[in-house]
Amino acid sequence: MVDDEGDCYVDDKYQPLTLRDIDSYRVDPGLQDFLERKRAEAGVPRHEFRVLDFGCGRGQSVALLRRQGWQAYGLEVDEQWIRYAEPGLREAGLYEPGLLRIGKNAGGPGFDDGFFHLVYSSSVFEHVLDLPAAVGDITRMTTAGGWGYHWFIGRWSPVERHLDMPLVHWLPKNRLRWCMVAAAVLAGKEPGWKAVAAMDFWQRVNVYYDYSVRETIYRPVTAYQNAFIDAGQQVELEVLNHPRLRGSRLSALNQIPGGKRMLEALCTTFKIVIVSTQKPATA
Repeated sequence: MVDDEGDCYVDDKYQPLTLRDIDSYRVDPGLQDFLERKRAEAGVPRHEFRVLDFGCGRGQSVALLRRQGWQAYGLEVDEQWIRYAEPGLREAGLYEPGLLRIGKNAGGPGFDDGFFHLVYSSSVFEHVLDLPAAVGDITRMTTAGGWGYHWFIGRWSPVERHLDMPLVHWLPKNRLRWCMVAAAVLAGKEPGWKAVAAMDFWQRVNVYYDYSVRETIYRPVTAYQNAFIDAGQQVELEVLNHPRLRGSRLSALNQIPGGKRMLEALCTTFKIVIVSTQKPATA
């Protein structure tokens, strides 16, 4: 339904962005659809509609949205991502100071309160350790009446998409998970990161295990919903509004009693969670 994060996630951090990377990137159609619907609802032209990619990496989506005329920006927690973004943005003629920034929670300048009409994220929340702080910052930067669109991997997805390994994230972060990672590597199930290509078997196992322990955390959907509600935002599951699902045969389940709830539960548990949010227009 939504393009899962590819196996270059870790490699991106250590390779300068190129014009080819920007040209080959595609904005998810669900985000594109949501952006246009909310822009029309706000009655603001694209070039004035301020959009933030929360957890922007090297800024590919920011670059592509800028090409389409959106006033897009990016926020990150690690300066290395932003440093490697600059070559590609310059080559594409899109670079400007402050386009991508380090967030205030990470010691950077961040963006002003209420600056954005819409904040989105793509496969970010499964990496967020301090969920209330992240959601609070998103809420702070969103204008009154503004929106959010966030998708991330379902808690019980059969495959951990960053590692391309089955079931490893179902297990506790202990020796049992380490053994599952080792079994996956032995079976040839690896993400193909260039950063570990020269390592031996056990080194790779340890890198993958450490990544899963330190860099990922999978929560129930209600944890994300409650975090946004606690921050004062309205929250809805958006997964069934995704264009690819609206046009599929599964959409017929919406017509039977309880079908919508069942389909939402299946998608958000085993595939992808998509939540939309809105900050109240008045305090």
